[in-house]
Amino acid sequence: MKKLYSILILSLSCLLAVSLSFSAFAAQPRLSDKAGLLSYTEQQNLESKLDELSEELGVDIAVVTVDDMSDEGFYDIMEFADYYAESNLSENSVVLAISMADRDYCISTQGICIDYITDAGISRLEDGFLPFLSGGEYYYAFEEFADDSAELIKSGQNGDVYDEWIYDDDNAYDDYAEDEGFKPLTAAVISIVIGLIAGAIVVSVLKGQLKSVSKENYASNYAVSNSLNLLSQNDTFLYSSVAAVPRPKDTDNSTRSSGGGHMGGSSTHVSPGGVTHGGRGGKF
Repeated sequence: MKKLYSILILSLSCLLAVSLSFSAFAAQPRLSDKAGLLSYTEQQNLESKLDELSEELGVDIAVVTVDDMSDEGFYDIMEFADYYAESNLSENSVVLAISMADRDYCISTQGICIDYITDAGISRLEDGFLPFLSGGEYYYAFEEFADDSAELIKSGQNGDVYDEWIYDDDNAYDDYAEDEGFKPLTAAVISIVIGLIAGAIVVSVLKGQLKSVSKENYASNYAVSNSLNLLSQNDTFLYSSVAAVPRPKDTDNSTRSSGGGHMGGSSTHVSPGGVTHGGRGGKF
């Protein structure tokens, strides 16, 4: 009986261990701080924020840090970030990966986050967290990354993707986002106003340089006395020349060019695992 009881206890223990291992695999933490950049309290607070934002938006927002990515078997920060996303996060995710050895960072997006976090969006993320990251304020850097990523994703889900408009004619770039946008119509109005102001100043200066003269009733009064003696006058017709140039007609084969542009979108690449990702990396 004791033997049967022991076997039963052992079986239950094994089932519990397997269950816990599956649960751990299914709910991977969205924060992995192997580099030890955060205190225990900061880890708890940041992990709670990442979980709350991710569950609210239905995507994974994650942060991973390591001392040296070569210890993880990688020598390219992009491959490391992509692998972490593919192995630990859902198919719709964005992750910030940090390797402290050479101060490398990388943002990797996959799934719908590629569309929501464009190249312009990544620039916006970098503007937010990089100053903190470079200054060693790691908690604030990661918190800024989480909040800004959530804002971009939420905006995209509402149909207002943060992007930039690229003009094909002159390669000018303008932010397209509603809150920070600089639209072509605005630029045209500002240009016209500046032109009118500049023209008014020039005309005013030239007008001030003119000397007033009194009005004369007859044109002869403007001539210098005895400076012209006209003895005779006649008109002689010499020749005329007329050239007829036909106006060109539009044909079906004629092409017309018109100005235009397109949205910047996201630059993508395919990882060694065969998954398409957006994002980029750099140094901090």
